[in-house]
Amino acid sequence: MKQEVVKLKDIALFDRLRPQLSALLDELKELSKKKADAAISKFKLKLVNEKLAESNGLLGSGNKPFKDFDLLDVDNVPTTSDAVIVLSQYLEALETWRSARVFFNEEDREWYWNNTEESSWVRAKPPRRSQIIEANKEDETDDEEE
Repeated sequence: MKQEVVKLKDIALFDRLRPQLSALLDELKELSKKKADAAISKFKLKLVNEKLAESNGLLGSGNKPFKDFDLLDVDNVPTTSDAVIVLSQYLEALETWRSARVFFNEEDREWYWNNTEESSWVRAKPPRRSQIIEANKEDETDDEEE
């Protein structure tokens, strides 16, 4: 079974980042409901970009929600609704990243992070995304013979 492996430091980063992004998203959604085209303040923009930069580091270029996007433009100040769209997509990308790195342990019927420290089992919530797992060559051969 081919599954992504994650370091403990990345699990800790994810566990810190996701609620922070979620809280920022909630706040900006409220502001956006009042006036969607209002410019986001420089202070909020700095906070959002800090979390986006950390997310980009965790996700890597292959898992980012937008191929050619890194941070909100400080010079061309985005609106609150722009920030809402970006943050919601990043939260979904983080969940997809997490879903590829958790597994179900049949023995104790619990979900765990597939981490690099074999002596440390870190519980996880069930994934919200489907996982595509490639069959290895031996499994394919066995199936064909039956």
